Amino acid sequence: MLDLRAPRLAVLGSALLVALALAACGASNPNFCEGAGCDDLDATPDSAPQACTGSGADPACPPENPICVDRVCGGGCTADTDCAGRTDGHGVCLVPTGDCVACDESDAQAAPGSAEDECPTPAMAVCDAQTHTCRACEAHSECASGVCDAGTCVPAANVVYMKPDGTDDSACGATPATGCLTMQTAINKVDATRRFIVMAPTPSSSYTARTGGGHADFNNKVVHVIGYGATVRRSDEGQVIEVRGGGSNVVIEGLTIDGGRGTNGSGVLNSSSLELRRVKVSNNEALGVVSTGGALRIVRSTITANRDGGLQITSGTFVVVNNFIHTNGDPMSAVGGGSITAAMAGNVFEFNTVIGNVTIEGFPDGLSCNGMLAARNNIIFGESTRPRINVGSTCTFTYTLYGPNRPNESIAGAGNMLVPDRASFMFVAPGDFHVQAGSIATGNAQATNLTGDSAIDFDGDPRQQGGTAVEVGADEIP
Repeated sequence: MLDLRAPRLAVLGSALLVALALAACGASNPNFCEGAGCDDLDATPDSAPQACTGSGADPACPPENPICVDRVCGGGCTADTDCAGRTDGHGVCLVPTGDCVACDESDAQAAPGSAEDECPTPAMAVCDAQTHTCRACEAHSECASGVCDAGTCVPAANVVYMKPDGTDDSACGATPATGCLTMQTAINKVDATRRFIVMAPTPSSSYTARTGGGHADFNNKVVHVIGYGATVRRSDEGQVIEVRGGGSNVVIEGLTIDGGRGTNGSGVLNSSSLELRRVKVSNNEALGVVSTGGALRIVRSTITANRDGGLQITSGTFVVVNNFIHTNGDPMSAVGGGSITAAMAGNVFEFNTVIGNVTIEGFPDGLSCNGMLAARNNIIFGESTRPRINVGSTCTFTYTLYGPNRPNESIAGAGNMLVPDRASFMFVAPGDFHVQAGSIATGNAQATNLTGDSAIDFDGDPRQQGGTAVEVGADEIP
């Protein structure tokens, strides 16, 4: 008798085999389907197709598997030609991984206009090391010119270069290899287009402010100086750098300003608009920084070992945030860490560590302050019999750690604390005033309105808005 169930069982059996094959395929690799019942199509309809025809580079394959091997996208690229013809922007072979990517540098801009320049837009000129896509620059070192300005890599044509073994001829400064030798020569080449100066490091020497003596004079100049690892000095007596003229707008970044000589031998004299960013002003025989008007901004910088005192501001506006001001003055100087008599509202003195400065008897070795200033979250500390802050100061101090102080000379204001023992700060080393875990500075800062410069510390570590463990002073424990 004919068994009519046999064909039905055969069909059911075939269907079961197909289902098992599909299930097995999906379990082992959800992007591929091979074997009985599979058609070499991507198992996920909304992703790039995984099937391909022939062998070799196939623009239809995904960028992480750009080569067709036995009808499956599964091979890595070995050269840029393997990524040519793609319409997804991944036209470059990242050889170590075999992926097709947008660019193959690591947090760097390729030489503009070269065959490797896969990120030609200045505002998106850097190839990110993680994603290998083009992005805005975040550091000067990422740009071929050495200048990152608000996310844009500045063309080399807009830069004046300096190098320690350079020359001061008429052609100097056009490239890093033909850098100028003295700062004044570079300043004289600055114009409306070339408004950046990049100084190569001077690990065992220094730049001279001006040939034959004199200071570097930023008179009515709009210029941004980048000098990480470089030092500038003056060859004769007087200040090292002066910023003056109603049209000046000067930013100096990363530079060490050192060795002003004589009674007028300050590091920097400003009467216009100046920002000192991550600079070091040191070993000047007069004051470190003097500002007699205009606008002054000092952030994330060190002012140290200046014989007549660290900082003097007599007029104008200022912002002084996240700085170490230490070991300035001597037993005959009237200024220790700083002297401020500017009386304009809105001035800022915040998150600074002012410590170990020295003055003549009767003068405060920390900060002498009279003016419209709210000084907040500062460490002001000394080790002599002098007061830290002048008696009768008209400035307002809040959340300041100070001491030791002479008897009966307390600081009025909310959150201030007298700290008699330097060891309580738990500084890293005698000359390193970063603080360690357990420091009395921890948790004693006012953590409101932490924006702009106050949102990060000297090293760029973030401060937590509203946090309960924010440090007083220039250093925030990471």
